[in-house]
Amino acid sequence: MIFILLLNILSCYFTTGFIIDSTTSSILDTFCVLVKQGVNSNPDLDKFCDGGEWNCTVAKNISIVFQFEMECDGNDVILLNMDDYNSNSAILYLPDDIGNTLTSLTYLSMNENSIGSLPESVSNLTNLQYLSLNTNEISSIPEFISNLTNLQYLDISVNYIYTLPSLEKLTRLNQLILNDNLIYGTFGVLNTANLTFLELSNNYFYGSLPSVGLLSVNHIHLDNNNFEGAIPKQYGLFSNLIYLYIRKNSLIGSLPSELIQLNQLRVLDLSDNNLSGSISDLPKSLRTLSLGNNNISGDISNIGKIPLASLILTNNSISKWPDKWWCENGSLPDCFNFNNWQYINLIDLSINKFNITNLFIPYINVPVLDLSSNRIWGQIERISGTVLLLYLTNNTITHGLNNIFSPNIIELDISNNNLFDGPTLSFDEQFPDMRSLILSKNHLEDQIPDKLNLPYLREL
Repeated sequence: MIFILLLNILSCYFTTGFIIDSTTSSILDTFCVLVKQGVNSNPDLDKFCDGGEWNCTVAKNISIVFQFEMECDGNDVILLNMDDYNSNSAILYLPDDIGNTLTSLTYLSMNENSIGSLPESVSNLTNLQYLSLNTNEISSIPEFISNLTNLQYLDISVNYIYTLPSLEKLTRLNQLILNDNLIYGTFGVLNTANLTFLELSNNYFYGSLPSVGLLSVNHIHLDNNNFEGAIPKQYGLFSNLIYLYIRKNSLIGSLPSELIQLNQLRVLDLSDNNLSGSISDLPKSLRTLSLGNNNISGDISNIGKIPLASLILTNNSISKWPDKWWCENGSLPDCFNFNNWQYINLIDLSINKFNITNLFIPYINVPVLDLSSNRIWGQIERISGTVLLLYLTNNTITHGLNNIFSPNIIELDISNNNLFDGPTLSFDEQFPDMRSLILSKNHLEDQIPDKLNLPYLREL
């Protein structure tokens, strides 16, 4: 049975002599009573498991709220949840005897408290399967964590942990969550075939990417670390992988061709690294591809065969524009068929080296298209579709402003080009919902009508 106990107390005195600290508003002492007396020797706790009440003498008429959740199996406490999401009654530390009296615990959650360390008795909680201590003040994970060999879920994220002990003995681990700490060092070996979720983001890990013990993984989050070297070819063997995030690291080399084997992969985010080479063939299951801020070159033809929802390739060295933008079923090797992108929300190809003479995009269904800071020369032959935000700034476009056929556009930036023809009086029919039209740093003296009938225009 699961219950919630609300104690409106500031100072409560029990037979054990523990007193709640009114200065810190801590309910630790009530917790100490729960742990030190245990269910077997305390009939009041037995009543908790049966939905009874905790009798407490109120010493002062000042209230704080204390919530916890327990579940029992007979006289054994198997679940204890003391997350402090909505209270100021933060627990400062775990009682020393917690592992000696609540030995049947399988689930312990103490999130959003102020716990600074784990007492050694925690090593006796060998039945523990779920341990969550996120958002506390823990500075180290003790070596005895390896005694908890039944652990399946371990979350000690958002703390102040500097080093990580060996986790090889945690062979049943299913989810490991250590993001937002201060962990400095290499990531050791995981000796588990069950891990499905690995979250190490926002730390100081360095060395090679983790690759051992991940055959069952479907989420990998390694953002904002110092991992270096190439992406291991073994990643192509993680057949259950759905999300792969390795942003803001120091990866080098090209994308391994083995990634095409990941036929469940939906998100690949490797932006802000030092990757190079061309974009290899990728699985058609992919929906988000983010490779911005690398040194990737070559072309993007093979991406056109993937039904993406988001494509971010900003700040690379890609130079080859697809030769064929439209062909039936995308059957030709170098064909880029926008029919595959029916549900795409963003295409960001800015800050590259696309060398394009007379830009021609017959039809594209995307809210945001960014081709700024490339090498687009000559005129715009045609851009048509359902674009809302179109960015062509920092190119060398000379003509063709009136060859943009996308009536839904609300923002158009074609500044810093070589335009010689400005908008016409028919712009109101061409772009009836235009809110922002940026034409600065061109050659449009006397080319802009005195009055454009654009009722929603806020910036010109």
